[in-house]
Amino acid sequence: MPHGIILLGPNGAGKSTLGRELARVLNFAHFDVEDYWFYKTDLPFTVIRPLEERNAMLLSDMKKHGSFVVSGDISDWSDEFLTMFDLAVFLTAPIDIRLKRIENREYARWGDRVRAGGDMYEQQQKFREFAATRNLALIEQQAAAYPCPLLHIDSTEDYHATAASIAERFYTKPGEPLRVTTHPLGELKTYRFTVIFAQYGKGSGGWLYARHKKRDTWETAGGHIEKGETPLNCAKRELREETGAKKFYIHPAFDYAVHMSTEFSYGQVFYAHVETLGELPPEFEMREVKTFP
Repeated sequence: MPHGIILLGPNGAGKSTLGRELARVLNFAHFDVEDYWFYKTDLPFTVIRPLEERNAMLLSDMKKHGSFVVSGDISDWSDEFLTMFDLAVFLTAPIDIRLKRIENREYARWGDRVRAGGDMYEQQQKFREFAATRNLALIEQQAAAYPCPLLHIDSTEDYHATAASIAERFYTKPGEPLRVTTHPLGELKTYRFTVIFAQYGKGSGGWLYARHKKRDTWETAGGHIEKGETPLNCAKRELREETGAKKFYIHPAFDYAVHMSTEFSYGQVFYAHVETLGELPPEFEMREVKTFP
């Protein structure tokens, strides 16, 4: 069975740089999503490979090498890829650092083609605008699609040290599978399901609206954010009342989204995975859970 690590995060967070270094340290193959997404053309990033073709290419490379690091999200390519990873790493960095990295990377790769008057100038200006305005909460939601442990990393730290730390923490020795324990459904009363939150208004007196998935339908829960209550605590209270579970573990993606929510406009949606320590009604969408030993 293939064993992989996937690196996720916004543009300029350092996924490719860390991916190459981590693959070197672990003696894994490294696959950059960009190489599969686009055909190689004189003007880069203009011709997209069909989904079936890039899926076949990546799957073939994964099976050939067995152990690999993937830089970039492939959660919407095929469900088959979701279970091929032992660890997901989400990289974050301030927007000014990310945009500067993108600028430096562009010039290192293409030189004056990305400067004013170059044939790639307009294309790269549009890409920088895209990178600067992407919804980070939505990127977090994509990361939550992978049913493996998710590690958040500050990518402003030295990437050599980060790669060495990940290798030392999670691997017995290079080339071996990640040290995690898989618990089939029913073995533990710890389950994961998807919740979408939308906060209307700010602070106490606002309204938190939650939608959680049961089988193929979405159910709703919600309530007023009480005086002195954080959106996070309101979410726990509402979900506890809705599900009957006695204790919740809120995925770090939610904490990050809540932190961002002070800047959100009216009705902005953010996402989370919630793991419950306790019984859940059987109609909830359940997943196999992996934990660190």
